[in-house]
Amino acid sequence: MSSHGHSHASGEEEQLSKSVLELSHAEAEAQKISSNSAEKRLELVSNAHRKAAEIVAKASEDAETAREGALASARGKIERENGLAVAQAKAKAAEIRKKPFKQLASTLAKEILPKI
Repeated sequence: MSSHGHSHASGEEEQLSKSVLELSHAEAEAQKISSNSAEKRLELVSNAHRKAAEIVAKASEDAETAREGALASARGKIERENGLAVAQAKAKAAEIRKKPFKQLASTLAKEILPKI
């Protein structure tokens, strides 16, 4: 009977050894999964930071483009207004230059015509 008892004890030890081995494998697998999970988290955080930086850069570019567009529009409006003001000033200057000659011509005409 002692051999049966011994074989029973040996079977329990074998089962215990097998359970310990399975537990060891499970712990190793859990550690691997945990490590992979941490790496994934770092990768996701890194990707999120990169994406955020891209969004900020794009927004900055868009803002600069909008600012340049607004400046170009304002510059164009000012140039048109200045061009109109210059044209009006030139027209007035031409009228002012002509006025004395018109008056002189009118005066001469009045003086000469009645005598004829």
